[in-house]
Amino acid sequence: MTPIPHVQLDLQRFAARRLQAVPRVGSRVTDAALEQLIAGGADVLCPKPYPTTPLPDHVVEAARKALQETVNPPSTGVPEFRQAVANALSRELSISIDPNTQVLATSGGMHALSTVFSALLDHGDSVLVPSPCYFLDGVITPLGANLIRVPMAENNGFAWDFELLERSVTKSTKLFFLNTPVNPTGYVLTVQDLENIAAIAERHDLLILADESYDKLVYDGLRHRSIASLERARNRTILVRSFTKSFAMPNWRVGYIVAQPELLIEFTKVLEWMMLYGNYVSQKAAAAALSGPQEWLRRSLHEFESNRNLFCDGLEHIPDVSLIKPMGGPFVFPNVSRLKGGSEEVSRVLLLEFGIPSVPGSAFGSDHHIRIALGGTHSLIEDLIQRFKRAVERIGLK
Repeated sequence: MTPIPHVQLDLQRFAARRLQAVPRVGSRVTDAALEQLIAGGADVLCPKPYPTTPLPDHVVEAARKALQETVNPPSTGVPEFRQAVANALSRELSISIDPNTQVLATSGGMHALSTVFSALLDHGDSVLVPSPCYFLDGVITPLGANLIRVPMAENNGFAWDFELLERSVTKSTKLFFLNTPVNPTGYVLTVQDLENIAAIAERHDLLILADESYDKLVYDGLRHRSIASLERARNRTILVRSFTKSFAMPNWRVGYIVAQPELLIEFTKVLEWMMLYGNYVSQKAAAAALSGPQEWLRRSLHEFESNRNLFCDGLEHIPDVSLIKPMGGPFVFPNVSRLKGGSEEVSRVLLLEFGIPSVPGSAFGSDHHIRIALGGTHSLIEDLIQRFKRAVERIGLK
């Protein structure tokens, strides 16, 4: 067959100007480069940013049954899924959640965040977020809104500075973005932290967007606490969770939003015009995962906590790189500022010369760090540590 000839298009003419300065998502750039190396037969490691725990039989069976059904689900999500979310959160938060007016199924956590921002942000609005933080630029700046990163101090374990955060609130601030455990630092917010956030939001009349995608990956006996459990924050909180990490379901792309009914109507409008409705089979599987036995999830927690300990112990033998031990989440965020080049150069060398995938910290607002996933076997993490040590020696100090 004759290939279609490639003609270089004028992006200045055809591409939307609001997107021309927006980068790709940092982790997906790394994944694409990793895919090319694997296709070329390169010796690479593949630590996962999600648990590798196999799905239990009751989840697989729910998906199998759903595959045999032809259903056009509601825009807000499959009723069983919304009910499972409402039941689980009502137990956890000790509040009543209406599955028909307060729960919206989405295609993963990123889709949930994009839906919320699209529904709430106008040109000139701003979102306040402690930094380093998850990739948000590409879903906020095209809306004409502003992402206001407020840097948190590494020498304080990346704990949040609430005086600094409150001083950063302006008349244009509409949303406070909260992520716990924090991606990429692994900091886990305390009850007092949540109270401080609620107080700031109350004083300045802000909405709180709480991304709790790693709620089940909390270590050292700590407990995840949701800001939605605080009475003073409940009415202004928009809760987002995902099944990708906490339920080891990355290939199903399921998440959800829980919010007040009047807000959920706006979020549903955005979702309908984007995709009409979500995936029926994925939501049925997620409903089974959420409402069925939970014992299998303990293996996921053990996998990441054990790998975190192994990596942190190994890094003690690499004196030119430092690390704040994460309290939760599927990543480590080592400080590579003493090495030559910025985070992008360090990540490039790690991947191309040593087969270690990482995401430059510049994507999170800190060029001093890189983010590495921890999912996989102990032998994979041990190999990663040894390669990392050789890479540090190869890169050298500034």
